[in-house]
Amino acid sequence: MDSNDFTSRDLIRVLDEAGTAFGWSRAYMAVMATSCGAAFTALGLDESKDPISVAPADVADQMAKITESSVSLGRAPATGRSYATTWRRLATIAHRWRRDGGAEPGSDFWSRAEDLRDKRPRRLRTKSPGSHSWLAPPGRDTPNTLHVALNSGEATVELPEGTTAEDMVTLVSAILAHHRGTATE
Repeated sequence: MDSNDFTSRDLIRVLDEAGTAFGWSRAYMAVMATSCGAAFTALGLDESKDPISVAPADVADQMAKITESSVSLGRAPATGRSYATTWRRLATIAHRWRRDGGAEPGSDFWSRAEDLRDKRPRRLRTKSPGSHSWLAPPGRDTPNTLHVALNSGEATVELPEGTTAEDMVTLVSAILAHHRGTATE
């Protein structure tokens, strides 16, 4: 077998090792595996027995075929492009993994492969706690407006005149109950 040819089993090994080394989520690893399947399908290869090339010279042509195949199967063009770019990433990692001795027992490949880590900021990241402040309207000593900075923007809550401390506790309890309920869904 050519050093640029990988079976699906080889690619799964690379995918598992990369996922561990780079801290990929299960969801991202599923996307990577799906793009791998899309590549085999687009090239008319049988995943159970046929090898696929990860040679850099072959990847651009493979990407075009993946996009075309995806569209012909009724998927949106953006989905095909996503499969293609994800396949390019996996093929690049697999090519370097084999070329730089990642398959060898006791290899330190992943400690030297930091440049293969995705440098783009993650869109789905842990939300930072919001901030808030109480503002008193002009000419008043007691605030009745609450400004809250959220990850999604700023919210303003105007409290009616005569709001008591007990009312405030009820409001905060309701907000926390709602927040906890949405966090577990």
